[in-house]
Amino acid sequence: MIESLKSYQGKMANTVRAFVLKINEVSDKDDECVPDGYDDFRKIFKGFMDICENIETIDMLYILVGINPPRSRLVSVDLYLKHLISSYLSEVYILKERLNSYATKISRMYAKVDPTLDVKDDFEQLYASIKESLEGINNTRNLHVHSERHSDEDLDWLSSLKLVSDTDNSFKDSFDYQYKKSRIKWKKKISDNNEVMVKLLTNYFDVIFKIISVDGDIVLPNKPVVQ
Repeated sequence: MIESLKSYQGKMANTVRAFVLKINEVSDKDDECVPDGYDDFRKIFKGFMDICENIETIDMLYILVGINPPRSRLVSVDLYLKHLISSYLSEVYILKERLNSYATKISRMYAKVDPTLDVKDDFEQLYASIKESLEGINNTRNLHVHSERHSDEDLDWLSSLKLVSDTDNSFKDSFDYQYKKSRIKWKKKISDNNEVMVKLLTNYFDVIFKIISVDGDIVLPNKPVVQ
């Protein structure tokens, strides 16, 4: 796991634990009562968990592209691979949007309670880094998203071979070769993209954590953050 993400996740877990204890304590007295700062915490936590979900899904899709598809005859392996690739591209796009949205939310929430907090330069660099790191992947998606799932020459050829191999077994070896070739190509492409994303996310969570923490602990925006 990305170290800065792992650290952020650990600090977030500590904050969750504190709120759970408070909620359990007040719920014994008043079902309608919630701890101070809960709404702010929920916004911060929900945005973070959405990003984590994206990252875990991208990791899962990388694994699925690299392993054999389901053996069931009900599953068309060429469509299965196309579905994984399209899902991967969609997840990267969603991740980009969530990273931008979360950074904006954090900067606004904390700037309201601490007007002296100057994060403009940090966040301008952060937005530029998100765009630069993910733009190429998103451009691949945007070429297809409005009309059809992603495809390329290798995937198109794979579909063609699947069509003819269904009625002529002499094409089966060609289909198997093309499937393996396409899978290896996309596994490498996703792996290369993931290396770029690791660098992006390392910097991203370093910046976010610097804004919302004091002495290594998360401080909610209902309390002024003194750096």
